Amino acid sequence: MKKIIFFLLLSTLTYAIPTVVSDSKKVNITDFTIEYFVDRTQTMSLNGVKEQNFIKVANKASLSNNKPYTWYRFAIINKTSNTQTLYLHNSLAYLTNAISFYETLDQKVLNTLKIDLTKENNTKNMFGTDAIFSFELEPDQTKIVYIKNETQSYQFFNFNIYDNQSSKDSFREKNTYLLLMLGMLLAFSIYHFILYVTTKYQEYLFYTLYLLSGFTLELQLSGLLANEFSFYYNPTNSYLLLSVILAPIFLLLFIKTVFNTKESYGELNKSLNFLLIFFGINFVFGLWDIPHALRYTPYLYVFMFAVIFQIAIVLYKNKEPFAKVFLIANSFFLLTAVIDNLFYLGLLPYSNYTFHALGVGFLVESLALALILSRHINAIRENDMQREKTLQVQEELRRINKELEIKIQQEVQLSREKDKIMFQQRKMASMGEMIENIAHQWRQPLSQVNASVFLIDNIIFEKYKQDDEIEKELQNIENLTEYMSNTINNFKNFFDHNKEKKIFSLEDVLNSSLMLLKDELDKNSIDIIKDIQENIIYKGYLDELQQVFLIIFNNARDIFLSKNIKNPTLIIKIHKTDKEIVLSICDNGGGIKNAIIDKIFDPYFTTKHKTQGTGLGLYMSKVIIEDSMQGNISVKNSKDGACFSILLPLEKEES
Repeated sequence: MKKIIFFLLLSTLTYAIPTVVSDSKKVNITDFTIEYFVDRTQTMSLNGVKEQNFIKVANKASLSNNKPYTWYRFAIINKTSNTQTLYLHNSLAYLTNAISFYETLDQKVLNTLKIDLTKENNTKNMFGTDAIFSFELEPDQTKIVYIKNETQSYQFFNFNIYDNQSSKDSFREKNTYLLLMLGMLLAFSIYHFILYVTTKYQEYLFYTLYLLSGFTLELQLSGLLANEFSFYYNPTNSYLLLSVILAPIFLLLFIKTVFNTKESYGELNKSLNFLLIFFGINFVFGLWDIPHALRYTPYLYVFMFAVIFQIAIVLYKNKEPFAKVFLIANSFFLLTAVIDNLFYLGLLPYSNYTFHALGVGFLVESLALALILSRHINAIRENDMQREKTLQVQEELRRINKELEIKIQQEVQLSREKDKIMFQQRKMASMGEMIENIAHQWRQPLSQVNASVFLIDNIIFEKYKQDDEIEKELQNIENLTEYMSNTINNFKNFFDHNKEKKIFSLEDVLNSSLMLLKDELDKNSIDIIKDIQENIIYKGYLDELQQVFLIIFNNARDIFLSKNIKNPTLIIKIHKTDKEIVLSICDNGGGIKNAIIDKIFDPYFTTKHKTQGTGLGLYMSKVIIEDSMQGNISVKNSKDGACFSILLPLEKEES
């Protein structure tokens, strides 16, 4: 009875939490409801948070700047008939301090993940702008996911749920307008900095610094730093966030200079000075405490835009040149600033437009200011034509240097590729020489072993009665020495470009390989399951293919022993399609770690101790299959273990 009551209470709790339904194989859930709870103590654990009252909210939102420690949660149920692996993204994680994920089932924590962006070595689960947390759902299973989001000041988020392919596809989406906006800002910055260098006008310097501050800000907010350079805000580089305070300082200095407010508009100039003092104080405060400085910045922005709008009206009434352009641009900028601040204050929902509204307004404002500056450019052209020619020459030199740089990079890349090929050839030649030396050293001992076996056999036959068990063991010794001798020949032939192909049965090669390992397989109780479509005849390098089988079988045996696998099993399948022959070898050894699965075919890569392996086995297998037989070998993890797949082109087949 107690269990029934417990499960009823649990189902009631799950039902109260917003539930996301995954009801198709393709999962691309971008609109759903979650809950949040603000931890004012900043110390609560997950168990303590579970008992709190959560507030429902959309999965994309801003919660303003007074909720730095916020917990989120939602339930998700798998309504399909298959087990699903799902990937939870927070595409705004790059703007947080730390984010923690908790996967729970029946009030128990199954898996946790914490990404601390304040520490440079704890961002491996960040993929560009996104923090990604993966978990599995069995059919009709419901789990509750908790997320703890820690920020410096503003709390905003964008959660999405994908399957594996949709997760990958989400990174291919490009915000072209953001790239265009940033490119224009950077180009304007460079151009006007050049003008400042050549003319020494302060207007150009303030305008350039204004653009660079805005460019730095948008570069951060757009996520390009995170996507392209894995750049996140830890204590050593968080001062870049102060660009949001520097931008208005340089804008105010620009307005004071270009419109000469000190001489022409005394009262307006006092307002500008008043704003400069407040932004200056806020900037200095930010050097000491960035989070709190950023909390006051939106209110200063609102005040600044109101003053600038008033200045634009006065300039328009006084018929200042370009005052109309300045008024229109500032009206638009004021509108975007209001939208942006309403979003940051949590009064508008998240979207690309609300999140980047200030950037769009900044760009329009920059264009207007650039138009105003054009009158200075015309004056410069009229007074100093030679300087313009110098700029043209510099631009041409930059173009030529860029072309030369590209050509040099191409030549360097070509040279590196040639060096790589030569290194590979030298390495193969060295390996061939090594095999030749081994063959020379092993020949005589192997012959002596065979001679000793023959002598022992004769002595037993002459002095004792014949023993079938001893005869069997002596025959095994002869078979092994013959195999070792053949192995040496096989490796020598591997480096021989004139080696000949043979026609053979793939099933016979497989059986002979298993026979060589029969004692090991029997001793370790390794079960072999074969699924062979038909007796497929193939023309290729029989001994080399046998070496590939033995390498894979031996690796599987080592895995079984190291992991103490119960009921170790190898499943071997051979069949052909219209285009190729397919061989697969699967084990139940638990699989290969994702961190190394792409490296196992690399030369000298091994997970074994140096006394147990060289890391050349699978590398040689790849060379044999792909270079000698023009096929393909690959590996992937299945439910129980690793599966090696060998594809041999059908045109090599002969009947």
